[in-house]
Amino acid sequence: MKEIIIMNPRDNVGICLRDFSSEEKLDFQLDRKNLCIAFEDPVPMGHKVALSDIQKGDPIIKYGEKIGRATIDITAGQHVHVHNVTD
Repeated sequence: MKEIIIMNPRDNVGICLRDFSSEEKLDFQLDRKNLCIAFEDPVPMGHKVALSDIQKGDPIIKYGEKIGRATIDITAGQHVHVHNVTD
């Protein structure tokens, strides 16, 4: 069963298909590479999680397109939402 959706290999966020608690780990495949993220924060179903480190000012990429910009440094596994993203 899929637990996260990554729509495009360029995406730096994934959409959670279930609630994740902090310190959970998830193995997944992206562009034929096996990867693992450790959740830094609890992330509710339907919300975004950072797949890699994102620096302040960097674009948030979902569906292969920029959907916003990081307002702070975001590390892989952190919840990505209105508290750390602007348009």
